[in-house]
Amino acid sequence: MEDRPYKCPICHSGLKTEGGMKSHLSRQHEMPAALDALGKNYEAKYKSMLEENAVLKKQLEQIKGELVKTRTDLVQALDEGLKKYAEINRLNGEMQKMGLIIAFRDSFIKEKLGITMPLPS
Repeated sequence: MEDRPYKCPICHSGLKTEGGMKSHLSRQHEMPAALDALGKNYEAKYKSMLEENAVLKKQLEQIKGELVKTRTDLVQALDEGLKKYAEINRLNGEMQKMGLIIAFRDSFIKEKLGITMPLPS
């Protein structure tokens, strides 16, 4: 098998010469402007871009982790809020029951004993 040291960064084809690589890129991938921008150090620049992508991927994973933690914290806060809201509803229900019991007893006392209870101030 022939030695082909120039690897295409797009399709991973191997070519013998740098000129062959430029020709391949312009014919196969229609990238003459990109090739001019990369110049002779396209391999080093390509590797640099891969390294930058790896760094960006790590940053993305960190951000995803922070997002998951923030969502978890939010769900826990919502859960605590719902528990407090349920306790408020329970206490309101207890107050309503107590109010009904008091009203019933006041009515009973008035009917049976003929005593009118004073209104609370």
